[in-house]
Amino acid sequence: MTFHGREVELSALLAAVSENRLVTVTGPIGVGKSRLVREAHASLESSLFAAVNFVSLDAIPAGSDAATIAGHIGHSSVDNLALQLSTVDDLLVLDGCDHVVTGATELVRSLLAAHDGISVVVTTREPLRLEYEFVQVISPFRIPELDSPELADEPAVALFVERSRAVGASWPDDAATLAVVAELCRELDGLPLAIELAASRSRLLSPEELRSALRRKVDLLDSSSRGGGGGLRAALVDSLDQLADRERRILCRLSVLPGSFDVATAQAVAGMSEESLETVNALDALVECSLLQVERTASVSAYRLLAVVHEVAADGLQASGEADATGDRFADLMVQTADRLVADGLQHWSGEVLGAIAVKITSLLAAVEWCVEHDATPDRALRIYLPLLGGVHQSRSEEVRRCGERLFARWPDTPAPLRAECLGVLATGAAVASDSARTHEIAGRALADPGISGVGRVIANRAIMLAALAMGDLEDAATAASAGEAAAIETGMHPFAQELIAFRASIEDRRGRPEEGLQMAVDVALDAEESGDAITELWARVVAANIAARTGDWVDVRRQVEAARLASTAAAVNGWTVRVFRSDALLASYAAMATAHLAGWSESVPEWCDAIGVAAAGGGALEVAATIRSAATLARRMGETRVADELDAAIPATPEVDVLPEIFERDPRQRARPQLSIASAFHAALGALHQAGALGTLRSDGAPASSPEHALLRRDGDTWEIAFAGVTARSRHLKGIGDLAMLLSRPNTEIHALELMGVVQVSDSIGPAIDHRARQSYRAQVLDLQEEIDEARSANDPARAERAEDELDALVTELSAALGLGGRSRETGSTAERARSAVTFRIRGAIKRVAEQHDALGRHLSNSVRTGTWCSYVPEQPQVWEIDLG
Repeated sequence: MTFHGREVELSALLAAVSENRLVTVTGPIGVGKSRLVREAHASLESSLFAAVNFVSLDAIPAGSDAATIAGHIGHSSVDNLALQLSTVDDLLVLDGCDHVVTGATELVRSLLAAHDGISVVVTTREPLRLEYEFVQVISPFRIPELDSPELADEPAVALFVERSRAVGASWPDDAATLAVVAELCRELDGLPLAIELAASRSRLLSPEELRSALRRKVDLLDSSSRGGGGGLRAALVDSLDQLADRERRILCRLSVLPGSFDVATAQAVAGMSEESLETVNALDALVECSLLQVERTASVSAYRLLAVVHEVAADGLQASGEADATGDRFADLMVQTADRLVADGLQHWSGEVLGAIAVKITSLLAAVEWCVEHDATPDRALRIYLPLLGGVHQSRSEEVRRCGERLFARWPDTPAPLRAECLGVLATGAAVASDSARTHEIAGRALADPGISGVGRVIANRAIMLAALAMGDLEDAATAASAGEAAAIETGMHPFAQELIAFRASIEDRRGRPEEGLQMAVDVALDAEESGDAITELWARVVAANIAARTGDWVDVRRQVEAARLASTAAAVNGWTVRVFRSDALLASYAAMATAHLAGWSESVPEWCDAIGVAAAGGGALEVAATIRSAATLARRMGETRVADELDAAIPATPEVDVLPEIFERDPRQRARPQLSIASAFHAALGALHQAGALGTLRSDGAPASSPEHALLRRDGDTWEIAFAGVTARSRHLKGIGDLAMLLSRPNTEIHALELMGVVQVSDSIGPAIDHRARQSYRAQVLDLQEEIDEARSANDPARAERAEDELDALVTELSAALGLGGRSRETGSTAERARSAVTFRIRGAIKRVAEQHDALGRHLSNSVRTGTWCSYVPEQPQVWEIDLG
């Protein structure tokens, strides 16, 4: 479909993203914020960023916090997401934050604080009001006078006509009809989504009939919505009113579902037979009229309601009097789902089961909450809560814990089936959060329950064991593990029994019996391998590698690591990856230790870099802290004191449970730094390895291992000659290459962004923003200059292109300052902040351009150049540059 009428806004967005760390695109519901950002995707990805990560938050439950949003994006924590963004040249787009604005604000605040190189674009109806924020307001389409000779070309009218033709409308497009269309668009306040919704009805209703139907029902957004003059809610209500009874009824019933759902789930919640095509037909009809989103693959279609549609549909469900009945069907469906997951999980702790729990966890949590609010007894809530044991170990422990606390606050002492088992799940959540006292209290209540089953004894004892291991109480841990294992054997829970045996193997090692412990772990691994239980095998191999490392058998460590990696691959194929990644972090750490002992410290450093990266990418603070601590301890043991000291300073604090023992006794000089985020810890650790010569270019005493290689950067008119690593290339002049020249000429020195910009004075404000008339003039000039740049490049005229780019830079700077509050007059921002943003963008673009001409140099610069308020060139190995500015 054509992108109508947003050329100026698109140009302004591209300019804003190039100059600002945070761009918030605001405007009324349905104004086209998401479409604008999607349209900018290709340009941003090709010119500024390696990739644009577009994340829709429409399916996130209202009021979700920052951690929940990070989990939806696919990361175990906010810190983990910050690390990922700080290590790749990517842009994060958070689309549709209106219903989670508090959580999104906290998430963005944390990301911006974590690293200077992180860039975020947000779409929402109101600004986040954060530091660095540039606000771009998107207004509804302007509606022209009805006698305009170019009415058909006006964006709102053109959009309606195109969407109407797409659904098969055949009314005439003469001047009179287009005038009615324009009036209809005016009554819809020029909102693109409202126009599209109206156009979707135009196969049955003419523009005049649509206008008559809508005129009495289009109102401003209600007072609780601060997005501004819209009428979209009224238009959506009207859209529901115009649906056939079947579609309206089903849409309203679907509002009880959080997130995505398949056809079978829709049928159950809608109260339809699986054999009936009524639900399928209704879903298709709702997709056609833009009230339901669908994502189709070769095997399945996943549907979801946008947040605004969900809200209107939920109101419709309440008004229909069917809310309780529909909620009951949803709860019953989740009971069936939970029972199936539990039955499968007790027999086979498989990737398929854990993967299914990961997919259903949001719905399971929502169903428990519904039962807590509506049910007279805890029976259904308990059945739904039990499989959430799998969610505790999938980075959703805090959500599972909060939900369980509410469940048992509602029914603290009510006898019911599965009460003890679910107390065990809650106790596990407390154990993972290192709350030992709460773990023992809740698990004690579970074990004292007269109705407890073997399953309950397994779960409760397992929780006590986890808490005891975290506290270093080996006797309590061994007792609880043995009790849990016995209950698992008695109950036929073979995967749990094997897992607990592997835990006991680690306990035996810590008790001073490593041979017995290693044999136990190997036996569990072989049994799991034979039965096809990849997850249990992976865990047992990790335990075996830990024990072998603690005994100094590094050959066996390598053997166990390789076997574990095969199991990890099998588990990932089966659909469960979160715990696999965490185990992979340990395996990478063990492999690096083995290499260090068998081949020397310098040979292990690339593996340590990989291990820290794996830990940060797949886990949380616990994995990062454990990996960096192991590297620091080993470096000190091997005489690499300088490396060890810097790695020690990079260890983040973490309250999470660490159930495996340290390989080496912790050095008393190691101190955790609570203020360090995962991203900061990651960069500090890799910086320590690079700067201290850990890549083998420096000896432990700091002396060079070899003579540095000579390199050249010389300007010749409009081009630069670059010689590095025996390869010579040429690149056209960019301001960012001039910045690089200054950095390369002063290695290992921090240079303020203002110095690179040539600014000699730092001020809080540099005067009032340009006035309205000037802004309009500059907008037009921006478009003209972009065309001139494209023409100059096509004509191979670099001098002309550079002149136009310089002028465009100046215009964009002024225009960005003027539009910082959505076009309202304001004082311009901090000179230092603007310099930081501009220099970061210039240098990032220059390195990308250099990499296109000289791959090795591009990698070298990416690894060695740091940008921000203070910029520096810290080469991985000594490097001498000859700089000639021409």
